[in-house]
Amino acid sequence: MTVQAVMGLRARAGSREALLRAAFDLVDTAPDLTVEARSLVWECAGPELELCAAVGLVTETGTLDALRDAAQVVQDRVNRDIPADSAPLRMELLWGHDPAGVATPPTRVPPPPPAGSPT
Repeated sequence: MTVQAVMGLRARAGSREALLRAAFDLVDTAPDLTVEARSLVWECAGPELELCAAVGLVTETGTLDALRDAAQVVQDRVNRDIPADSAPLRMELLWGHDPAGVATPPTRVPPPPPAGSPT
């Protein structure tokens, strides 16, 4: 079963473009992950001077949780045990599709009664 995802990357310190390229390379060599696409690098909006990028991934053997765990491993390797609040690289799952995932059914709420009818 094919699981697809897009991971977002934010480089916050140091040689930001080099951090993003290192993260791309580590994701590309991760077992059971196939990189389908790499985005261009852009300056993120916000008060911090960050560079952003995204990577499209596919795996045949994992789940979205496994993809998130793989991203955490890459992030930890690049950050070299720097605490998360000051780490130079952040990775997060932006979008994912897991066909085996359990969908949460929407909560059914009865419609309101027509105006003027007894409740």
